[in-house]
Amino acid sequence: MIPKNVREGAVAVGLDGEKAYFTIAANGKAFRTLIDGLYSNKIRAVIRELCSNAADSHIDAGQTKPFKVSIPTSLDPVFRVRDFGTALRHDQVMHLYTTIFQSTKEETNTQTGQLGLGSKSPFAYTDSFQVTVWLDGVKRQYLAYLERDGVPSITHVGDTPSDEPRGLEVSFPAERGDIRQFQREMQFVSLGYAEPPEVDGMSLVIPKPRISGKGWAIYPSGSFGEEMRGTSFVRQGSVIYPNDSRPFPNLGYGW
Repeated sequence: MIPKNVREGAVAVGLDGEKAYFTIAANGKAFRTLIDGLYSNKIRAVIRELCSNAADSHIDAGQTKPFKVSIPTSLDPVFRVRDFGTALRHDQVMHLYTTIFQSTKEETNTQTGQLGLGSKSPFAYTDSFQVTVWLDGVKRQYLAYLERDGVPSITHVGDTPSDEPRGLEVSFPAERGDIRQFQREMQFVSLGYAEPPEVDGMSLVIPKPRISGKGWAIYPSGSFGEEMRGTSFVRQGSVIYPNDSRPFPNLGYGW
């Protein structure tokens, strides 16, 4: 999404003397406040952010096949999102994953997001995650993790030859006690896509929208379980929003 430069055309009138702009200290406390405090429903937020990035990469690449999601199970307690989109060069990985508010989506309105926070969202759930990139016959692996002082970093682990299709995967282990919640949240997030991803580890149940159009749909009350009965939902782009003026359950959007 193309951002609006809020400082463009701003004029300071009647101010004299020394001036300094406010800045944000790059320390663990600032990062934790920004990322951890941004999402109230962390599991849903991580699934949504990573799936949105995968879907956007497919749009950018003109890829029509669905991206893949692996839901953690008792036998394989790892969450994975694998796309077949544009992938990222080495310098892009090292730059985008280490820069907050920097995104590849700042020049388009056809994709979700533009703040550069989605790629960092796994840190809201875990202290480390793996990034794997397949590009030009090479498989590159990276490890993103929090240092002892809480500042995140990413390390290039190594390269190996590969004939796998181009794309990118983000993965991390889940707590076994969270497996059921990953299933519930994946069910909810998947409804944000007209063409849902290919999901392993569970069976998706896709309710029919009440009405729909290009890029949007309205789902009736009860589409997302008894705990949300009484609230209808609207899909705009790839995000599901509650459509109800009364108090509703914590839906994990951070407000």
